[in-house]
Amino acid sequence: MRALSLKLLLLTALCLSSCMQHNGDIGDWFGTWHLQTITVDGTEDTAYESNCFFQFQTDKVRLSEVDPSGYPDLLDECFGRWKQEGNTLILDFSYTSHSGSYWTPMPGTYLEKGVNNLEINTLNSKNLILTLHSPTSPRTITYTLRKQ
Repeated sequence: MRALSLKLLLLTALCLSSCMQHNGDIGDWFGTWHLQTITVDGTEDTAYESNCFFQFQTDKVRLSEVDPSGYPDLLDECFGRWKQEGNTLILDFSYTSHSGSYWTPMPGTYLEKGVNNLEINTLNSKNLILTLHSPTSPRTITYTLRKQ
């Protein structure tokens, strides 16, 4: 009985200490971030329904848009790659496939197909504020996200 208890204790310790983040720790980025607000040139975008989420793991990013009236029904999603270089978050949605929608950000996010460079204004374990200075548009887009 004592050997069984020791094995169970050891198994529990191993499970609790296992890695949840594939290919290492990415710090505060890891997890699901709720895109709470979008502002365009300092004015809140009232068309945005607070229904998008960013998920970061390793060097992959997933954007998901859910039905605002019936969470958690998924409406759309897209995938890309991400990396941080200094004070810049680079979101790369330049990949293509026969079902191209998986690599194209939803229009309501103002993110473009291809590479998006966002200035990191705030990044901590609960809050993320990013600013997009689009090369194809004179607008300044600010994203306020909160960790779920």
